[in-house]
Amino acid sequence: EYMNNENSKAYYIADGTTVIMRTGGEYRDIFPVWDWSRIPGTTTAYLPFASIPSLSTEYGGGEFVGGADNGRFAVTAMDYSHNGVTAKKANFLFGGGFTALGAGITGTGTQAVTTTLNQCVQSGNAAYSDASGTGSAAKGDTRALTSAEWVLHDRVGYYFPEPANASLSIQEKSGSWNAINSSQKADAVTQSLFTLYLDHGVRPQDAGYSYTVLPDTDAVGLAQYAKAPDMTVLSNTKKVQAVWSAEAQSAGIVFWNQGVPNYRESVTLPAEVTGLDQNLTVTAAKDPCLVLLTRTREGWELCVSNPKNNSLAQTSITINRPLSGVGAVRNGTETVSYTHLTL
Repeated sequence: EYMNNENSKAYYIADGTTVIMRTGGEYRDIFPVWDWSRIPGTTTAYLPFASIPSLSTEYGGGEFVGGADNGRFAVTAMDYSHNGVTAKKANFLFGGGFTALGAGITGTGTQAVTTTLNQCVQSGNAAYSDASGTGSAAKGDTRALTSAEWVLHDRVGYYFPEPANASLSIQEKSGSWNAINSSQKADAVTQSLFTLYLDHGVRPQDAGYSYTVLPDTDAVGLAQYAKAPDMTVLSNTKKVQAVWSAEAQSAGIVFWNQGVPNYRESVTLPAEVTGLDQNLTVTAAKDPCLVLLTRTREGWELCVSNPKNNSLAQTSITINRPLSGVGAVRNGTETVSYTHLTL
């Protein structure tokens, strides 16, 4: 909220923030010095905040925002539209971390559009691996990473399934509490911040990103993960975003394309990725939706949500397996389900 001249730079705070906390001190007293155009997890047009945009009546333009979970794993999605930037954004959360996907990133303004992985209080040096090899960054350093494979800071690893050009910096920033809350002191506050972001440029057209966050690792563990990633991106388009976790034996899927007559979209989980005896295909019809499909000792657990807050009666999920269970409807070699059920 922005009221009473408090929280006055929080223009992007509700735009898909993902704070990554391992010790609890990652963002302590950071707000006077935060770059409020680079809030972790957001994809935004860069604003210097010399003049603060009005927040009184501004809302995001997408209605498809929500998640599905089974109490252990989760998938979230946001049909993002704000300040001239649109994107399909999704996060897939499993036991070992999460994978973030963005697709269809488009900008219409004159500011560069960036996706920020993190901006937190510095804790030691950062390490990285890119096209030039492995390296490190200390306080005062800025690195333009080319075809980055991974970055490590404060035991938090950032892995890129597809090598990405990224900006990494560890710089001192100064500000005051008064700048974001008029009732607070104007005394200068200085902190050293770790910042990692992707630059999509000015007026990007159909840009995207993918990265995995591992919340407790080291350089050896991160390099090993890069050789055999647990989380595999199956699709990252404006139609479907999907990730499979081998450790969790779970797939998160976001079926997009709202307002399409006779909607029907599929994603295939290849046998070579899942370890199953054959490919597993999941199809959504009627309404777009979020799906979490998890293999259990009993079979498969299917969780479905409609982030438009419509009835699930308008949602149809088909799986190319003759499964059985309460709520499952068999149709030859396929199983059709309309609700949250365990198979």
